[in-house]
Amino acid sequence: MATMNPLTLPEIREALAPLLATDDLARCLRVCKDWHASFLHFLWTSIDIDTEHSQSKGPSHCLLQRHRSLVRHLAYQGKLSAEHEKMHFPALTTLYLHDPHYDRGTRRSSIDIIPRHAFTLTRLKLHGTKRNGCWTFPAGLSRLTCLSLMDIYVIPRSMEQIRGVFTQLETLELVRSGLSAYSKSLKGDWKMKDLTLASVRGLNLDEELELIRQCSFLKRLSWGSSQAFIRLPIGKFVQLVVANTWPELEELHLRNVEVSDEHLSLILDGMRRVLRLSISTCIEPSLQASAAFRPHYAWLKELDISINPRHNAALVIDVLKSCPQLEILKSPIILVDSIMDDDPWACEGSLKVLEAFFWIPSVQRDEQQKVLLQRLSKLRKLERLDLSSVFQCQQSLDISLEKGLGQLSTLTRLRELAFRRTVQEMTMEDAEWMIEHWKNLKVVDGVPSMRYAARTILVVEKFRESGIEQVVDGKFTFSMTGATRRVSISSSGVGSVLDELSDVLACCIRSQHGHHFVVILIYRLEESSLDTS
Repeated sequence: MATMNPLTLPEIREALAPLLATDDLARCLRVCKDWHASFLHFLWTSIDIDTEHSQSKGPSHCLLQRHRSLVRHLAYQGKLSAEHEKMHFPALTTLYLHDPHYDRGTRRSSIDIIPRHAFTLTRLKLHGTKRNGCWTFPAGLSRLTCLSLMDIYVIPRSMEQIRGVFTQLETLELVRSGLSAYSKSLKGDWKMKDLTLASVRGLNLDEELELIRQCSFLKRLSWGSSQAFIRLPIGKFVQLVVANTWPELEELHLRNVEVSDEHLSLILDGMRRVLRLSISTCIEPSLQASAAFRPHYAWLKELDISINPRHNAALVIDVLKSCPQLEILKSPIILVDSIMDDDPWACEGSLKVLEAFFWIPSVQRDEQQKVLLQRLSKLRKLERLDLSSVFQCQQSLDISLEKGLGQLSTLTRLRELAFRRTVQEMTMEDAEWMIEHWKNLKVVDGVPSMRYAARTILVVEKFRESGIEQVVDGKFTFSMTGATRRVSISSSGVGSVLDELSDVLACCIRSQHGHHFVVILIYRLEESSLDTS
């Protein structure tokens, strides 16, 4: 009896479709008519259109017009064309406008697309830039439940309009944005469950806290200031937590705040349970704060606390050993000698993001590196590993086959590797091993070789050829231009480097904004450094 191919069932195909990338979905459409019918709406559910850069992305206007009834999530970056502005998407629920434009000549703006979809939109994001001016808040958003405003100033038509929108919102994000003079008049018992506030225009920190206080149904709160010298009124906030102002609060993210041991203990005691906790600065937590953490270990999924490295060892290690659901752990530094015991980490089957500078002393360095690699090899679900240091040229985990990199072949889900400001001497063999064993690797962030500039360029090019984005020092992405330029080499020792530099003649530095600059590489043997001009 012949077995049936499960992919002949439309239910199986539709279950697999959300797991496929856009290119894979496009290939599936060409298999047969049945597959085309199953995968088509998944391909057109979410569309990104970018007209900001020279190489715009997105479907053609003709294709978009043909399949517009399938689009539910739409993101625009840059200026909308006249054709896009007039187009109507009957099933659109999410609209994201990044850097909306206003054309003074035609008096048209990107935001004019909103009223046409006001009755279907449930999520609206307006993210501007410093050059954006004021925008009139659209009317008729009767189904809106999520509003995100970033670097943009919105003028409501009336207080009744903004009050009506706020009454139905479940998620609100205001980052360096404001609602004109109505910001101070936002009073009421709001139903918001997710609130993000950061430098709201027209409100001081006490007024922001008053707005937070009115959201008694909060489950997630992110609050901070974009200016480092302005500190949150943590004392008043702690009093509200202790008073059970937000009984459902389980995710808390505070930025630009100094939390004392007493304040941290009161916050933890005042929350029914803590799923995610992120605090920018915590001053030397003692046993009191550590004890307050323990009731939340069973469900803690994310912890990000910047604390004194002398005092974080016990807390961080306790979290690693006691939190079975932990997915994200961020710590400025972890002392490797504190993890030398044989006790297993409870989060080995759950941890996806680990950001920590592992400090390994020169004494017994090889032994401690071996133990650390053994620990990391058990984190089989790890997707991001960040070993970066806050200080320049620090000695951390040595990412090389010579020092035991091969033990990390189990990290098959790893997508991002970062080692900024750490001393590494990565070779081509190391890069080839990563490409072969970490099939999902997309980003490598850091300088592969601190001493040999030519080796760095070759390793970067190797990553680029494999489709991996190489970010050097978090500022520039290096990629080869493919065109021959010139290399200036000092008179001594030319023969020893000609082979190494034979294919490394030019480099293009692409900044994080996407602009390209062709530079000439000048390699000086006596300085072992890379200069650009």
